[in-house]
Amino acid sequence: MNARTRMIVGALAAGALTGCTTSYQVDVRNHTPQPVVVAIFQATGGGQQLAISPGKRIGPGDRDALATRAVPQDWVVFVQADTPGNPGHPARLDLAPGLTAVDVTQEGAGQTGPLRLRTAPRP
Repeated sequence: MNARTRMIVGALAAGALTGCTTSYQVDVRNHTPQPVVVAIFQATGGGQQLAISPGKRIGPGDRDALATRAVPQDWVVFVQADTPGNPGHPARLDLAPGLTAVDVTQEGAGQTGPLRLRTAPRP
């Protein structure tokens, strides 16, 4: 195989690999009276999960963004939010590739109700 053929084959292989991945961006708005920690996770099967973005602390009334790149398209990806005052499990919302705006809310009065995540209109 000559150099030109190797270069063409390499370019085609690289193009095929890039078609197998996607990215996720999450615009998170914290509507709770306390800070929350959010991160993007991959569901790995058997109830296990793996963080694929660093966790971010978002203060009450604040907003921040999370992002991942080059995530395999066949992964189940979700955003998760938690806080020390959450009496239940961390709140979770499955993500579609691209940008998702998410509101974090808390049920009940004060800082003791369970957290909820819901998609929100894009800003």
